[in-house]
Amino acid sequence: MTQCCEVPYGVSRGTCGVPGGLFVPEVCEAIIDTYQHEFLKCPKTPEEWKTVAEVFANKWNYHNCIRALDGKHVPIKKPRKLGSLYYFYKKFHSIILIAVADAKYKFLYIDVGAEGGAGNGGAWSKYNLHHAIEQN
Repeated sequence: MTQCCEVPYGVSRGTCGVPGGLFVPEVCEAIIDTYQHEFLKCPKTPEEWKTVAEVFANKWNYHNCIRALDGKHVPIKKPRKLGSLYYFYKKFHSIILIAVADAKYKFLYIDVGAEGGAGNGGAWSKYNLHHAIEQN
């Protein structure tokens, strides 16, 4: 497990909570393990996928849509010795957050941490979602 204090997101050892900095990642992992089956359900059958598409069509007038995907550059402090990797062309340092949501604003997938300097397109290949789609 990566120690949060080694990742250049401006997270201090005090924020991590314990020597070695494993508190934040362990808590996140526990939340995911506990709630993923309740809140991160993926449709399995054609009927379930059709229901998802019907909600998008009825609520937003987006037909044949099953999920919405978008990314956001989150401003951060310049990381030491890695500043150019995180420097976004709009003149600030950032990490990229991408999220997938359903028609009712429910997040189904979130990934954060790609370097802002890569841009949205360059960061896409770094996400687990990209690899999952490529592997069907």
